[in-house]
Amino acid sequence: MNWDYNNLDLRLAEVISVAQDTYNYKTDAESNNTNKLFSVVAEINDYTNRVVINAKPANNNIKKIPLIGEMILIFKIKSSVPTTDSHNQEAWFYLSTVDIKSSINHNSIPGYTDVVVINKDNDIIGNTFKETNVSPLQPFEGDILLEGRSGNSIRFSSTLEKPYDYNYYINQSKLFTGNTPGDPIIIISNKRENKPAREFVTEDINNDGASIWLTSTQRVDSLELNHTNMIADASNSYNKSQLIGKADRIILCAKQNDILLDAKQGIEINAPKIILGRTTNKEAMLHSTAVKKLFEKIIAVIQMGVKDPGTGQVSLPLNGELASANLLLDQLMNDNILIDQYQNI
Repeated sequence: MNWDYNNLDLRLAEVISVAQDTYNYKTDAESNNTNKLFSVVAEINDYTNRVVINAKPANNNIKKIPLIGEMILIFKIKSSVPTTDSHNQEAWFYLSTVDIKSSINHNSIPGYTDVVVINKDNDIIGNTFKETNVSPLQPFEGDILLEGRSGNSIRFSSTLEKPYDYNYYINQSKLFTGNTPGDPIIIISNKRENKPAREFVTEDINNDGASIWLTSTQRVDSLELNHTNMIADASNSYNKSQLIGKADRIILCAKQNDILLDAKQGIEINAPKIILGRTTNKEAMLHSTAVKKLFEKIIAVIQMGVKDPGTGQVSLPLNGELASANLLLDQLMNDNILIDQYQNI
């Protein structure tokens, strides 16, 4: 099949249904329906002719599935070879939705083009989609933003030379600060607080549902930890590259091999309770300071010697062996691995 790429027909159309049933559109070779999955049925209204068409996503790698009542840009490619099969004479594709309502969640206005919309009476814009209030992200100069309909996003940004230019909305310095304009940063965020009246919002590393921040030279001034870190710089003062992940729960699972934690300076684990091992039978870890004090008291008693009050026999201290034991006591203490000290010591 030869396509006439110069004969491009670009239109504005309203979505009246979306093919999203994976059961009806099977992926086996016989059905040959994979191309119909997430295709849309749209109606073109040019005030002279109303045409209902089927359009497929123009990009197989990046898809934005429209909702019923949203406006989309569609284009048609016509065949340059005559054929008796009308289905092969042309193919329609859709590009993206048109931001009519300036809404992140949806831009559906059923009947906007005065077409007969499926389920218009019930104001249904999708089979599973639920309308919610979602605030748009505050864009900064040069940003590339990928925003989902439900408050999830990826921000490709950089340190700005004049972040205070955005004081009218939200100051970028509330997100992060840096001394070198243009240094890159990536913020992946899922679920955040939304504001009324479509006010701009920015990511909040402490209050967003879950987020991953990839910095280069920025300080994340607002970053808060559950406990003060001991061996590293303050969590919000570091200004070199960081990978910061924050969520209510974090799980790392290696399906086949190992999880490696490799640090040049140290590894710090701050939690009220730490459990090691894979069995259900657990035992407490010894507090080395308590163990050392216990042995010191035992050695001190032995060094004093003992007199049996009944027989009058006296045992002399074994000073030589006890001196060696005292040296071994210092080796109980491993200053490279530290745990919370027993409180009564």
